[in-house]
Formats: sequence, structure tokens, C-alpha cells
Amino acid sequence: MDWIAGRARTSKAALYRRWNSRAELVVHAHGQLVRSALSAPDTGSFAAEARAQLLEAGPHLIDEVYRRAIERGEVRPELRGTRVMTVAHDLLRNEFITRGTPIEDAAIEEILHTVYLPLVRARSE
Repeated sequence: MDWIAGRARTSKAALYRRWNSRAELVVHAHGQLVRSALSAPDTGSFAAEARAQLLEAGPHLIDEVYRRAIERGEVRPELRGTRVMTVAHDLLRNEFITRGTPIEDAAIEEILHTVYLPLVRARSE
């Protein structure tokens, strides 16, 4: 906390008034970093944006990507906010946990195109 206080040009007491512990401060700082540093890609295609989410950003930005896809009519709006939105990430995590090796591009493409996209795509009338 001494280093953080010095870096922020404040006192430890000021830090502890806002955060009860070092862990609480770290969690807050990490959350701020994630919100400011990462943004969901906007490619104009849900498939491309979902793939980027799987490869780079992770599940925390999927709601923004999904919202844009709803506006473009690419996905089923009734699925927003459900577990279905994170199925691709869940499968990717399962792939890593069960195999314990880096995930191959073929597995990512299979999860995306065989499972996830058919599940969430808007149904044509």
C-alpha cells in the first residue's frame, strides 16, 4: 500500500478510507482496467465478433457484441442475458480443462460454427 500511495501521491489512510484492504483495491483497479482497456470489436458481423471474443477478449464483452448483433438482426433477441450467450466460452474453457493443452484453431472453429452460431442465429421466417 505504501508504493500505491506514493504512486498516487496520497496517503495510505486515504486509500484505506476508500478500500478496506489491498485485495479490495486490486479488484477495483482490475475492473477499471478491463472496462477502459478492452472494447468489443465492431466488425459488422456477429460471427467475426464472436470469434474475436473467443480468441482475444473473453466472455465479459459478449453482451455488447450480442446487442449489436440483435440490432443487425443476426441473432435471436430472446437469448440475450441467458446462458446461451456464453456457451462458446464455456465449451472453450472445457476444451482447455479436459485436454490441458493449447486449443487448436480447428477446435475454436468447430465450437463457433457447429455449435454456437447455429444456436444463436436469428431464425428466418
